[in-house]
Amino acid sequence: MPTAERLSQFVRSVDEISNPRESFRVFFDILPYALRKEELRERMARIYDWYVDVKLVCLGMDPRRHPEKAREIVGLGELMVAVVDGLAIQRLIREDSFDASRALEMLELLLSQNWSHFAPLHESESNPWAATGG
Repeated sequence: MPTAERLSQFVRSVDEISNPRESFRVFFDILPYALRKEELRERMARIYDWYVDVKLVCLGMDPRRHPEKAREIVGLGELMVAVVDGLAIQRLIREDSFDASRALEMLELLLSQNWSHFAPLHESESNPWAATGG
């Protein structure tokens, strides 16, 4: 799909995923325990690694195919995961007084204005990681 549409769909997915659901409430209930219990923290860390990979697949980027830019690519995925978690926190705490559309519009603007930096790293296949077994 064209880059603008892909980025727009990605931002819509961030909006959808960050909406408060029971799963986020449970996640934030578990978080203090995970920080104190090594085994649970390690399990959550592995889930975060997977979630970063999911975000990168959605953006069409595979750091294994571009090892010279892997730090930047993974950093982008980590930032997108942080955006989801941060929006979820704000939505849960601020409830109806929080207008996530402002942040989402800025996310789309930042991604679109800086996409040229990542465009050479974008994979054209629908599943960029399929060929490498990801």
